[in-house]
Amino acid sequence: MKLNKNMTRTLLTGLVGLTLIGGLVAGCQLFDTNSSSLTAPTAETVRPENFIIGSADSDQWGGQYSKDNTYFMVNIPVTGAVKVEYTITGGATYALFVDTTTPTKWEIGLKTVDGVTDTLQSVCVTYTDGVPFASVPADATTSTQHQAAHYLRKLENGTENWWPIDAAFAFAGETKTVCVLIDGVVQGADVAGPFPKATAPVTPARDVRIFVTQSTYTGNLGGVSGANVKCQSDTNAAGLTGYTIKAIISDSSQNAKDVLPAAQQTLPVYRLDGTTQIATNWAALWNAVTTPLNNSITDTWAWIWTGTWDSGTVTPNTCANWTANSGNGEYGRPDRTDFWIREFDDSCSSNSLSLYCIAY
Repeated sequence: MKLNKNMTRTLLTGLVGLTLIGGLVAGCQLFDTNSSSLTAPTAETVRPENFIIGSADSDQWGGQYSKDNTYFMVNIPVTGAVKVEYTITGGATYALFVDTTTPTKWEIGLKTVDGVTDTLQSVCVTYTDGVPFASVPADATTSTQHQAAHYLRKLENGTENWWPIDAAFAFAGETKTVCVLIDGVVQGADVAGPFPKATAPVTPARDVRIFVTQSTYTGNLGGVSGANVKCQSDTNAAGLTGYTIKAIISDSSQNAKDVLPAAQQTLPVYRLDGTTQIATNWAALWNAVTTPLNNSITDTWAWIWTGTWDSGTVTPNTCANWTANSGNGEYGRPDRTDFWIREFDDSCSSNSLSLYCIAY
């Protein structure tokens, strides 16, 4: 953790008075940019899946816990909460909690969750705007009750208030120096890693799939919204849990080529099975007349309401924006690699046409 001189002086002033009760070594070592003599953690088992709950700006604040010259590092988001769990050699599991509900106020503490009743040795400090308070209340420094409530001070509307929290250390028969530090901007590990590093959550890229509804309909679909509902409730959508499903259809308010969000348009497009590729990406669907698709959407002949030109834009034939059984509607053929989106038009009163649906 890289601290400037003023920040280091602040931490030294605020933490030098902390004394661990019941046999722990008094005082806290502070590790700054000169801590290159420390070794990377070997005994601890890190569980990186617990390192971040929240999102964005995960590098703005950093927390570090050091024990026996081994430590882990975690980056903390500006808002939200972080829970870090790790297991020491003796088998006890510890959890580090940091609450950063507002960027200028946070509490920090540790507790054991190993289920053993020990004498608790507490060290917990509240920071406001990076300035630590020196101690916890006298009646909160020791306890014989495992996971007993302890106290942290926080600044609320200019008034310092004590609040009970569950924050304690418990070491069975150990006398170790333990420090909790939180301040500054994490610019890199103080010693050679690897260290778990929190990042903003990223939604995994899904594949993109196109399927044909098993049900058939007249041109009165209840509008585009009704077509979307029909896709979402179709039997073929049953195995697509977690996907967003919409109809590939055009009307005066939307073009079919704009149904898929831009973030997914570079992904390959597959059949319902998720393995048979139809096109290398979304754009490749919309020049199929000149460059046929890799595979047809289905191997079975059918007619599909689309209201769409080969370019992906709306045609004049949309059954009154899919609200009427009069007039004509443009249709495509899922068994074709060229005229999949537009082959001809049919009477809107026909009830034998299906829908194209996209899942992403």
